[in-house]
Amino acid sequence: MDAGADFIITQLFYDVDNFIEWVGKCRQAGIKVPIIPGIMPIQSYAGWKRMTDFCKTKIPPEVSQRLEAIKGDEKQVQAYGVQLGIEMCKKILESGVSPGLHFYTLNKEKISKAILEGIGLIANPLPPPIAVPASSSSSLNHSSLNHSQPQSSAPSGPPERESKRQVRSDFRSERSQHEASGASSSYTYIAVVAVVVLGLFLIRRLR
Repeated sequence: MDAGADFIITQLFYDVDNFIEWVGKCRQAGIKVPIIPGIMPIQSYAGWKRMTDFCKTKIPPEVSQRLEAIKGDEKQVQAYGVQLGIEMCKKILESGVSPGLHFYTLNKEKISKAILEGIGLIANPLPPPIAVPASSSSSLNHSSLNHSQPQSSAPSGPPERESKRQVRSDFRSERSQHEASGASSSYTYIAVVAVVVLGLFLIRRLR
């Protein structure tokens, strides 16, 4: 803080009570900057074990026991990771000791996103599907297609002829792009030559 830091981000932890107590001690010591908790969602048992061993993280016994029991099932581990993350984040925010959260996503955002949805900080962008009665689904789809697609009075040709037309159209478009690119390159070359010639002419006049 004496060197000018504006905030603190902690390492990963899973003991929320210990974090809250530590923040209180920081305040008593005169540290007034925001202290942001570092949350590492549990993505897999192996990754969690490796990181917590490396960082010498204090793990509550109930968390270790739960993970040991399900470590062979990746889906259960991830589901528990979401549940634990939601419980931790809610407790931290409700305590009022921190203005926000910092997630160590490790380039895997799905678990973090699920936790943020679980605590209500972001909304799920995908609405639930709308059930359509089976009896009216065919007529509804047919009607919507008739209204959404433009009608053409000109008969369409055979599929093979339409395919050839599309190929010719694509070829013309590509050739036009190449021609435009070539013209641009030519103009650039002419401009460069003109600048060089003008420079040589001015040098001779100055001599």
